[in-house]
Amino acid sequence: MKSSSSFIILFIYYSSQILSSNALFSVVSPMINQSRTNRLMAAKNNSDEHTATISRRSRSSSRRLMAANNDEDTANISTRREILLFSSAAVILPSILCVQPSIANAATAPLPLQTTSGIERVEGIGGGLDLLSPKPLSYSEVFYPNSMINTKWKVQRVITSVEGDLGQAALSWQLLGGADERAFTSKLTEVYESTYISPPTTLDDAKYEYEGKILQAAILDRGSELSSRTGVDRDTIQWDVKSNSVSYERNKDDKVNLTIVRRNNELPTDQGFGFDEICRIESSAGGIFSGTNVYRAARVRRRYRRGFDETTGQRILDAIEVVTTHRVLDGIAGIELPTSTTKSRLRYTQI
Repeated sequence: MKSSSSFIILFIYYSSQILSSNALFSVVSPMINQSRTNRLMAAKNNSDEHTATISRRSRSSSRRLMAANNDEDTANISTRREILLFSSAAVILPSILCVQPSIANAATAPLPLQTTSGIERVEGIGGGLDLLSPKPLSYSEVFYPNSMINTKWKVQRVITSVEGDLGQAALSWQLLGGADERAFTSKLTEVYESTYISPPTTLDDAKYEYEGKILQAAILDRGSELSSRTGVDRDTIQWDVKSNSVSYERNKDDKVNLTIVRRNNELPTDQGFGFDEICRIESSAGGIFSGTNVYRAARVRRRYRRGFDETTGQRILDAIEVVTTHRVLDGIAGIELPTSTTKSRLRYTQI
């Protein structure tokens, strides 16, 4: 009887413990579920915020990309417009310049020049040189060494090559003093004399410095040399030192005027000396237009080297000359593009 009572008591005790644990579980379980729900909601919110951030960044990147594309399209359109305008100008401008020469001159020339006749001319068109109203010369004459004053020299000249327009080259060679055509066609050696004199007092710049000393320069008697080379009487040749021009007559119908319109000098040194001149040639047009004078342009560059003859011991000068001809239109010479080039070799021997 006693043992049965003990069993009953134990049964009741454990049953109450089990009921208590179930009650506790029923209380704790909703709390656990609520906490888990809160964490899930927070994770979802974070995920939504991250998704929204990514979406905003994506939209911002898309807008920047679209703006860059728009800028690029705008730049391309602007570039195409500029190319179109440039191409249109390149097509239209030549026709305008051809129809209205005054517009072309005004657009390309910096300043007009006034001639003595009152007619305005322009200079600087495409590297051209105005032959009718040139700028003042840099040097009054070509300057030779002081030791050549009052000396006479025998000149041997031979053409080494001719390139370009042979007709223009031959005509300029002849107008500049060439006499025997065989010297041009068959490379026959020309022989003539050159005389060097003291410069007139009007040439204030006819001096140079050599070894620390200022020396008076010699100048070429252009009239005497031209007479010796062409055979024309010296008295009929007019050489004007002040205006840098020489006039002579090859025959009754062919009067020639040679005027220097630009000059650069290489002053005498131990290495040599030289000059670079542009000559305006005025002469008859020839043929059926023999009564009309035209202008031509020739550029003469010459470089001298001093020495002594190995056999005789006499003083000599060796020189190389390059003569180029240039097209002339309305008194403007196209210096940049020569029409012919003639190269010659010269030997000067003192007499």
